[in-house]
Amino acid sequence: LNGAQEVHMMERDPIVAALLRDALRRLDVLSSSSGLDDRANLALKLRRKLFLHPGDSVDIMSEILQSGQAPPPDITYLDPMFPPRTKSAKVKKGMAILHDILETQQTGLD
Repeated sequence: LNGAQEVHMMERDPIVAALLRDALRRLDVLSSSSGLDDRANLALKLRRKLFLHPGDSVDIMSEILQSGQAPPPDITYLDPMFPPRTKSAKVKKGMAILHDILETQQTGLD
């Protein structure tokens, strides 16, 4: 946790954004648990660094940079959700379900 000062997550898919929002909510709950044990402390430190921006990353970054809300990022990492597969093994069930949902949504946008 000593590396990044802030991590801004930008997610265009509403389902994945909702999952990320729920994960952040769970960190909030964990970090506010009584006693502030090690897990709660870690959750609090992590939550203070994570920010979710639902929407298209190009639009969000343009808006942030043009408005001067924040300095340009030191690092930008674009994560291809499902890069082309080179292995013949099946995808794990959880990822296969997510892939099917997102593929269905993407098809509907075309």
